[in-house]
Amino acid sequence: MQLRNLQDSRYMLLSNTQDRRAVLESLGLEDELPEWPHLLVWAEDGEHREV
Repeated sequence: MQLRNLQDSRYMLLSNTQDRRAVLESLGLEDELPEWPHLLVWAEDGEHREV
């Protein structure tokens, strides 16, 4: 599946290092930053619902 085929507008693609770091830190996975150049994130009410 390609990102452009994703029909769910809840998700956003994060590729910026600072944004990815913030998400991974909130999950306790900050050491994994180099392994994840992109994240597909569903955020709602300021919380990450899915990564």
